[in-house]
Amino acid sequence: MSTTKSIDDLTAGEVMKTEPITAEPWMTARQFAQMLEEEEISGAPVVDQQGHLVGIASRGDLIHQSISLNNDNDLDFIFESLKEENDEDEVPVISHERELHVEDFMVEDPITVTPDVPIRSVAAKMIESRVHRVVIVEGKIPVGIITSLDLARLVAEGAQ
Repeated sequence: MSTTKSIDDLTAGEVMKTEPITAEPWMTARQFAQMLEEEEISGAPVVDQQGHLVGIASRGDLIHQSISLNNDNDLDFIFESLKEENDEDEVPVISHERELHVEDFMVEDPITVTPDVPIRSVAAKMIESRVHRVVIVEGKIPVGIITSLDLARLVAEGAQ
């Protein structure tokens, strides 16, 4: 007898990555980019001081906003902390009038579901909204995240 659950029986709570890495609105773009690199993720829920979900931000959102603000399309000022040989004693020079923060490029009102929502419904919401991640919430608190890669892994690993 197979122990693999049918995809029709799976819920968001069974598929989600628990304790998602989160960002704060006041983080600089540089800090956000470094967090993404260190955690090996491409986006994160954004939470306020109480841990309540206020948005979601991704590497793509950061790049899009940076290009729209920077006419010469030089993105080095965002990703300089990710260079392999970064001298810790060297303070990077920022030639921009105002540093970019997560609140400047995060998407407010991210797509959310509760842990009991069927995974097929989560996938349908992602397709309908054209997003790559859905935040799983209990009240206003993010308790998990499901990405399009998680859904692809689910199919590849044999959920029926």
